[in-house]
Amino acid sequence: MRRATARAACLVLLAALVGGCSSAEVDASQIGEWMSDHEHSVEDGLGQMSGRVSPDDPPAEPGSGIAMDFAAPTPVSGVRLSCFGDDTLTFFVEVVREVGNGVRSDGVEHEVSCAEGAYTADVDSPEADRIRVDAYGAEHDGAWHAVVLAD
Repeated sequence: MRRATARAACLVLLAALVGGCSSAEVDASQIGEWMSDHEHSVEDGLGQMSGRVSPDDPPAEPGSGIAMDFAAPTPVSGVRLSCFGDDTLTFFVEVVREVGNGVRSDGVEHEVSCAEGAYTADVDSPEADRIRVDAYGAEHDGAWHAVVLAD
């Protein structure tokens, strides 16, 4: 009897510890409102894109994410990155250029603390035919926003 009581007490303690470590739920309406505010903000730039993130998202890789295509090679100075909440996201910013008959793609990862506000990722490329952005590493459901900046 004593062992069963001790075992039950350990299980209750373990459940309490695990429950105490679980993250708070994020209100989906808050994420939607944040995305709407950012998408409708007046921002100088060539364009903007956004997406949602979750803890289940796989790491970004070349060719993944949301892309912005330009009609002609366009000078780009950077991409302003921001995200919802207190997580730190890893953004993958990829610059694609058509070179002769081929394509050259350069991608760089940027760690961005959502709580610290917007971060500008410099683009080390004279012109771009396409900019692609993706984000991962969220501990909670959330969202991200990117503004492509003119040179």
